[in-house]
Amino acid sequence: MNLNGIQRGAVQRATAGWSALSPYVGRGHLTDGVSMAIEVAFTQMRLHRFEADIQPGNERSRALARRCGLRLEGYSPRLVLVDGDWRDHERWAVNAEDWRAARRS
Repeated sequence: MNLNGIQRGAVQRATAGWSALSPYVGRGHLTDGVSMAIEVAFTQMRLHRFEADIQPGNERSRALARRCGLRLEGYSPRLVLVDGDWRDHERWAVNAEDWRAARRS
């Protein structure tokens, strides 16, 4: 789990990246890690947005984003260079207000 491209000023956001080694897939470690990173981003770092760019076919990452409270916000064609090819990505995000509201309910 990592936070990249942290922006301050008027934006106050970071883009997340994550991966798991195959022996640990499906054990909830990434759900815990992403949830903790979101909490740190909004409480300690005082960011306003937590974002993730996910390839449309990556169902595990899309499900993880949903579990952690991110919502699908958009689509970016040929956004990231992966294995020599420019790949499309969906933009997922949660903002601090929505995260706090979800925690209260």
